[in-house]
Amino acid sequence: MKRELAVRRELVMRTTQASLVALGLCLVSVSVSVSVSGCGVFLPGVWYDEEHDLMWEEPGSGTAFYLDEAENYCAELDLFDRTNWHAPNIDQLRTIMKGCDKPCAVSTDCPTWPDCSDGCSDGCTLSRGPDDGCYWSEPLSGSCGDLFEDYWSITEALGSDPSGTDPDVWLVDFQRGAIKTSLGEDDQHFVRCVAVGPGS
Repeated sequence: MKRELAVRRELVMRTTQASLVALGLCLVSVSVSVSVSGCGVFLPGVWYDEEHDLMWEEPGSGTAFYLDEAENYCAELDLFDRTNWHAPNIDQLRTIMKGCDKPCAVSTDCPTWPDCSDGCSDGCTLSRGPDDGCYWSEPLSGSCGDLFEDYWSITEALGSDPSGTDPDVWLVDFQRGAIKTSLGEDDQHFVRCVAVGPGS
């Protein structure tokens, strides 16, 4: 309840055209500036996932970045007057994966390759996810089916570099619902920036 009230207060403060009505745990708007899908709230350039109290850039970057560029892009993002945008860790990125339930242990608590990654790269049938073939939450938009369209996390894949000096990081392939590692420092991928929501 506290989180719901915090969300309501922030939306009312920032959305002068909106008329917000409580409907269960969701918010409904009669204004074009705010809309609702399931229990997620759309704001200009943002989708708010109430279940996990995360705000997502919507759509994602649409540009392939090196990892350091992706981190800088997110850190400099200015959406909804929030300054805590960042590239997601693997736990955050996994919250928007939908439609592929293949077991995978990779998380911030279990980031080691290959110990935690058994079966993670298998994924599901190519381009059969619930949102126009993408294995992510249906309210989200963007492209998931081209060469560089895996999405960065900032979680290091420990053990992926035998020297221990330059480990890969975990990626999500939303075209197959798979979790895999980057292939080195020359990789370029998309990023969908995230910020902690007002309920935290």
